[in-house]
Amino acid sequence: MPTLTIKDTNYDLKCSIMLDKVLNKVIPEEKSKDKDVPQKEKVSGGFSKLLPLLIEQDFEGLLYLWESAIKLTTKKPPTQDEILTAIDQRMDEENDATALFSEVFEAIDESAFSRNEFAKFKKNMLLVKEMKRKDEEEEQKTALMLKRLAEGYKEITGLELFEEKAKG
Repeated sequence: MPTLTIKDTNYDLKCSIMLDKVLNKVIPEEKSKDKDVPQKEKVSGGFSKLLPLLIEQDFEGLLYLWESAIKLTTKKPPTQDEILTAIDQRMDEENDATALFSEVFEAIDESAFSRNEFAKFKKNMLLVKEMKRKDEEEEQKTALMLKRLAEGYKEITGLELFEEKAKG
């Protein structure tokens, strides 16, 4: 289980439905097509916003994740700067920024809820791959994004993000 130490306090990361709810409120909202229900008011959706950041090893994803996990366990959470300092310290101690991301994906896999959310994310990315594009440039951008996600995930976990299905 990933642990982050801030001011002599250890915080554990446990993926859960409640973490998804808090992530949804912490991660900045993109412009939504669904104007009836503001994204922040929805109960779910946090993991789907977080996963691309984690796969691309974006430290901002780690910040959102730890900020949300800590909010679930304490009434007076540390500041974002304190969390970032602790993340940076962990990376320096291990001399490897990827190790912390790898631990996070192990935690995602340990939770039935987040494992299911990750499976839905992968299915959605495969659907994006199959969508018709208006022009060649848009198709190239999509192909590059999917390639970047697949390579990032493999670098972190050593596993394939999108399993190739045997044709035959």
